[in-house]
Amino acid sequence: KSKKMKRRGSCGPLSSASAHTNETSKLDAMMQEEIAKLKAIQDQMEKFQANLEQQNRDLQDQIEAMEVSKEMTENRNRELESQLEEVIEENGRLCSQQKRSSLIQEDEMEILRYENEIIRGKLKRCERALLRSSIQ
Repeated sequence: KSKKMKRRGSCGPLSSASAHTNETSKLDAMMQEEIAKLKAIQDQMEKFQANLEQQNRDLQDQIEAMEVSKEMTENRNRELESQLEEVIEENGRLCSQQKRSSLIQEDEMEILRYENEIIRGKLKRCERALLRSSIQ
């Protein structure tokens, strides 16, 4: 009897075990397929995360470089401001000296004009005296 039951296949306990095994195999295959999909997604996510981490490091490097550049620019600006203040002070001194020099020149010109008038007056007196002496 047991040989006959095995031959029939679908009639009896062996056929239901076989069907169960077949369903289990299908489920296992589906599970393996889902696991493979999830692993692929996980791999993509890990690559994405590694890419983001690299971008973050690159941005941090850029920020540090910008901070160094900013500090250098601020130092250069302070140097230039100091130089500008020195130039402004020197310009003020030169303007003051030029004004004093101009005032001195004006005073000297006034003195020279006055001396010129005195000399002209003496010259006229000498000319008159010479004329008088030549007429007499």
